[in-house]
This record gives sequence, structure tokens and C-alpha cells, in this order.
Amino acid sequence: MRRTWHAARIVALICFVSLATGCGKRTGKVSGVITFEGKPVTSGSVMFAPPGEPPVTAEIEAGGKYTLAKVPYGLAQVAVVSPDPNPPGFDKLPPGVKHPSGKELPVGPRVEAKDWFPIPDDYASFTDSGLTFEVNQKEATFNIVLKDKKPPE
Repeated sequence: MRRTWHAARIVALICFVSLATGCGKRTGKVSGVITFEGKPVTSGSVMFAPPGEPPVTAEIEAGGKYTLAKVPYGLAQVAVVSPDPNPPGFDKLPPGVKHPSGKELPVGPRVEAKDWFPIPDDYASFTDSGLTFEVNQKEATFNIVLKDKKPPE
């Protein structure tokens, strides 16, 4: 009986310490605005890759805004991709594919064509983007400023 009581106290102490210090890895929320040459990037994704962890990804919203939740603490490499949201043929179904109802699917542009522009491909690579951010608090702001990497002609 005495051993059971002692074991129960140890288990209770372990649970208390776990709750007090927090279980698992510490994570933070990172948000901000992504711009290229002063203009907001209107679509695509932003990715943070902390060392030894899988990347955390968020969609880029209107005005270039993004929010990443549960980014592990530490220095993360950052990548930004912004493929054409309305590539040629985006509004057509592949040949032979029909909606189950037989009706034509309403497909429209996801982003106004006038608002989208390409960004350099280097920003899509964690190693080539040159972007990093230290996540070290519960909530942080990181405005990502992208510039043209080509030398002026």
C-alpha cells in the first residue's frame, strides 16, 4: 500500500511539472505582409522551414497578408511562391470531364489578373531565397520584403 501511494505521488509530480512547463515543442504564430518591389504579392504560399522540422505553410491572402500558426521556435528558412493563379486554360474542364449534374461549372479567376505579377523563382527555394526568421515568441510579425535580384541592365 505504501509503495502504491509513493508511486501515485511521483506520477502526480510528473504531471504537475509537465503542465507547468508546457508539453512538447514551443511554437509561435507569425504573420505579416509580403511585398515585391513595394507591391503586395496577391496570391501563392509562404513557407517556414525550422531546422529538423517539416515546413509550415500558409496561403497568401489579399493585400499580401499571411498568418502561420504553430511554427516551432528557432531560426527558420523562408520561401515564397506565387505561381500564376489563372494559367491558360484554368477556366476549362479537361476534355471529357463533366460535372455530375451535367451543368457547366462556373469557373472564374481566383485573383484579378491585374493584381498578380511574377516574382523571381529564387524566392521559391529555402536555400536560394536568402530569407530567414527567428521564431522566439508566441506571436511575431515578419513583413517579407522581396526585391528583384537581377542586376540592372
